[in-house]
Amino acid sequence: LNAATTSNINIRGTIALQSLDGIMVTPSSFGNLTIDKTAGSVILNQHIDCKGNLTTITPGIVLYENATQIHFAGNMTLANTTLSNASANGYIRAYGTNLQTINQGTGNVFMNFYVDKTAGDITLLSDMGVNYAFYLMWGKINTNAFKVTYYALSAYNFTNYNKNSYINGNLKRMYYPAYGAGYNWCFPVGTATDYRLAEITNTTMTGPTYFDAKYVSPFTNTGALNPVTAIDAVIGTPYVGVSGIWQIDPNVVPTGNYDIKLWFNGGTSGANPFGLLDNNFGPLKRPSSSTLASDWTAFTGSLNAAGTAGRTIAGGYAQRSGWTSFSHFGIGSTNVPLPVELAEFSAKCAENVAHISWTTASETNNDYFTIERSKDGNNYEMVATLKGAGNSNSPKHYTYSDKEVFEGISYYRIKQTDFDGKFKYYPSKSVNCTVEAVASVVYYPNPFENELSFEVNNLITPKASIDIVDMLGNIVMTKNYEDIRPDNNSFTISLSQLAAGTYFVRFKSDNFNYISKVFKN
Repeated sequence: LNAATTSNINIRGTIALQSLDGIMVTPSSFGNLTIDKTAGSVILNQHIDCKGNLTTITPGIVLYENATQIHFAGNMTLANTTLSNASANGYIRAYGTNLQTINQGTGNVFMNFYVDKTAGDITLLSDMGVNYAFYLMWGKINTNAFKVTYYALSAYNFTNYNKNSYINGNLKRMYYPAYGAGYNWCFPVGTATDYRLAEITNTTMTGPTYFDAKYVSPFTNTGALNPVTAIDAVIGTPYVGVSGIWQIDPNVVPTGNYDIKLWFNGGTSGANPFGLLDNNFGPLKRPSSSTLASDWTAFTGSLNAAGTAGRTIAGGYAQRSGWTSFSHFGIGSTNVPLPVELAEFSAKCAENVAHISWTTASETNNDYFTIERSKDGNNYEMVATLKGAGNSNSPKHYTYSDKEVFEGISYYRIKQTDFDGKFKYYPSKSVNCTVEAVASVVYYPNPFENELSFEVNNLITPKASIDIVDMLGNIVMTKNYEDIRPDNNSFTISLSQLAAGTYFVRFKSDNFNYISKVFKN
């Protein structure tokens, strides 16, 4: 059997039991397989592969999985109470290369489930339940308003979860204290763009039978943290910012305690999207119904030793041990990173079109940018909005071309807005579409020994400054220039006091900002 992907095979009739047997996986396969019986049932005696859709039509007409494997590359739609497998063996595997949907219906549950795609995600059209093994290998499960329930019978756990395969939305995990102290309950959750794993390790906790979990983004955090409650004695400085919100709620209030890990690196070693500093962050909690920053607390529980995993960027997660209740969880930090670190912002004119561009070095909770335009530099109007990257610690470049420039000089500025509605304006740039000039700065020699020279061309204003920045982001020297003009545009800086290495040179003027990398021998 080697049916075309778009072909249709229907199983119909009223025979009490029909069976599928033989070689029905590679090199054989079904296209679309539909069970459309009005009475009786169907049993699988061998594994099957559907390169199209698998559908059951009539509620109560059962497909007995019978410890076999069902592979499908299209959509799966199951009528209520139409799937049965009395054995813990066998599994269902989604392996398509495009978006697949699953409607599991009610009264159906997968014994074992594999997300084993090479591209695309899975979107749920109903709640979905899995009893035993749950493999997240490639492809996200988008729950929307529905929920994935993982029963994790016989001490099974999620396997292979990673930055390419997790639950985007709502996850319900059954909880069994009998699995014992030290058992790890993982919650591989996130958003469409961000993987945010949470892990709970049981120590003495009893009471709950399940947890509902999700990663909340965007979130509301009104006001400021309370320095009396948002502080860890081992750090000594109150937390002043919170990044990320994991919501994990049990069905009943537990007794005993547990340890928690909140992973911020998104499955990429060394990633630090929240701008944290080693030994200056830790998990915080507040009631799940709260939207107030003042409700975050670090009370009870303990942090790991400084310099160890759970306190360092290299570890990839924040950890606290000995907590006893559940709620919103976030990662508190004693340093507040700028929502957006702007590395470059420029406005240039070409053929009577203003080209606006800017580059961010990092972004934290950044929802969108608004480009605004003014004729006089005081009264601005909105031109366009561009979606931000959310959280990023790598350079992001944005551009926009405005064809409705004012005659003469136009002023442009960028407004950045967070997910919680807070916003910030960056200094404006002016552009003259009547007199076009392309500014530039060139550094030489590069590499250099003790002196670095540079030449500036086509600046509109005579004033500029240069920052020399080391690889840690520290400004090691600043020079200001007040009289840059066509006949006075070459300058030399003595840098003999600097150690050999790599540096960034940040040139700043009213109309032109530029960052270059230089090397000292």
